[in-house]
Amino acid sequence: SVAGNLCSRFPSARFVLIGDGVLRPRIERLIAELGLNEKFLLLGWRQDVPELLPLFDVMVLTSLWEGLPRVILEAMVRGIPVVATEVDGTREIIKDMENGLLAPPHDIEALSRKVSQLLSEEALTRRIIENGRRTVNREFDIDEMVRKIERIYEEALVPGREDIKID
Repeated sequence: SVAGNLCSRFPSARFVLIGDGVLRPRIERLIAELGLNEKFLLLGWRQDVPELLPLFDVMVLTSLWEGLPRVILEAMVRGIPVVATEVDGTREIIKDMENGLLAPPHDIEALSRKVSQLLSEEALTRRIIENGRRTVNREFDIDEMVRKIERIYEEALVPGREDIKID
């Protein structure tokens, strides 16, 4: 497990799992089997995730599929570096080693290595945090998103385009 790997290098590490579902009993068993009960806090479903994020040194998202994970944007804007699996919408936000770190899905060693990098390489972490904030402000700012949508409409409404009908 990622937590098991990190505990050997960072004995004071603690882990918070937010979310819930059918895998919770399996996760609880795995935590117990690895002797990590004292290292984990399982919070279940929460409505206050944005308020919890500033408590974390690193945010890790290990999804196997994602649309556009808002939690990554929330972490970035709050200055929390992100390690995530390289899937679907996550790739639209994170550029590996620029504004976050990516690892292949199911690759425990790669995820562990990436989290370890952030916990031990201060310059890398600072760069990731700065670039993460810049990404959110530049690409996911509501005003910028509205401008992009306006440009799409303007391009679609170019005079002489018979393929578009507006009633």
